[in-house]
Amino acid sequence: MPTIALVNGHCFGAGVFLAIAHDYRIQNPSKGFLCLPEIDLGAVIPSPFQQMFKQKLPSPAVFRLMALEGKRIPGKDAFEMGIVDGLGGLEDVVRFAETRKLTAKAKQGVWGSLKEDMYHETLETMNEEGFHRTLTWREELERQKFEEKENALKKIEKFERSQAKL
Repeated sequence: MPTIALVNGHCFGAGVFLAIAHDYRIQNPSKGFLCLPEIDLGAVIPSPFQQMFKQKLPSPAVFRLMALEGKRIPGKDAFEMGIVDGLGGLEDVVRFAETRKLTAKAKQGVWGSLKEDMYHETLETMNEEGFHRTLTWREELERQKFEEKENALKKIEKFERSQAKL
């Protein structure tokens, strides 16, 4: 069935994950922000959620603004950027569903199948096998970066010792 997230205030981190997972989003126009603060917290956004953002946000530039800059995006801006589909409250969500005839479309019985095809890349990263694969990839990448950093520090230390002898 179609789902609509009503963002009626601040929507940060995992709240954004949940809102973006919906088919549509309506945000309060006068209070609250959408924000991925992970960059400021030193946290990595899990790969399955990054895949979902890549598929559901309107552009790579919007994803970059949210993920790499931690931009706090008010409702009006989120609507103009295409992150949310409308502005308002609960009455507006009901009107949105009625205007788009979402209840009738759900009765056709193919809504879920169409979404599975639309977002199969995201679904593949979220199943147990895909999640394990991306987790293993991330852990190996972090291990390699740590080793490279350690080797670079050893080279710097060796260089500094050789310069001290001069």
